[in-house]
Amino acid sequence: MARPAGREAQMNEPGAGAEWDAYLAGFHADRPGITERLLSHSLDARGTTPYDWVADAVGGSGLVVDVACGSAPLWSPRLAGRYLGVDLSSAELDLARHRGAHRITQGSAHALPVQTGIAATVVCSMALMILPDLSAVLGEVRRALRPGGVFVAIVPTTPTGLGDLVFGAGLVRAARGPLSYRNDPLLRRPRRLFAENGLAVREDIRRTYRCELSADRAAEAAASFYLRGP
Repeated sequence: MARPAGREAQMNEPGAGAEWDAYLAGFHADRPGITERLLSHSLDARGTTPYDWVADAVGGSGLVVDVACGSAPLWSPRLAGRYLGVDLSSAELDLARHRGAHRITQGSAHALPVQTGIAATVVCSMALMILPDLSAVLGEVRRALRPGGVFVAIVPTTPTGLGDLVFGAGLVRAARGPLSYRNDPLLRRPRRLFAENGLAVREDIRRTYRCELSADRAAEAAASFYLRGP
C-alpha cells in the first residue's frame, strides 16, 4: 500500500528523531498543562471549547483511548471506568492525576498499551501535527479500534478571516517563527492520509475558537506552540 512518507523518509525530516524527542520531553516537563489552559478558555460561537466538541463525539459506551492525552482535559466523571489516557510525559500525567483523572499510563502513540480491536473510540487532541511517523500512529489507532469504532482528532488549522490573520501575525511575531508543524502537509489531505492507513473520514469540520487574551495569557499562548527557538 502506498503511503505519503515511509519511516525512513520521515526520520530524516527536520524535527525528527532523538533531537525532536528531547525537545518535546523538555517542553512538557517545563510547561505541563499549557495546551489545556489555553484551549479551555477558547470558545466558539456556541460558547463551547474544542474539548467539548471532542467529548460530544464520544459514544455512550465502550473503551475510550486518549492518545497523547497530556493533562487529560478530556477526562470527566461520565467517562470513569472506560477512559484510558496515554502520554509519554510524566509531568503531564502527574498533573492529570492531580486533577482527578483515572486510568492514565505512560506510553507511546506508536505502541498503545491496549489489545487489538478493543476501543470503541480513540481520541487525539492537538498532537497529530507533531507526532513522528504519523502513518505508524494511525496504524496503531486502527489496530486499537473495534469494528465500527470511531477516531476523533483535533488539529490546528490556518487562519481564515481577516481578524484571524491579524491575530496569527501577532503570534508569529511573539513566537519568533512560523506557526506550522512537521505533519501539516499530510494533514491538509486527511481523507487520503486516513484511507492509506485503513481509516475512512466521516466528517472533516473546521471551527473557529476565540480566546480573550490578557497580557499573561497572550504570553502563554505564544509559549504553547511547539516551536524551537533560533
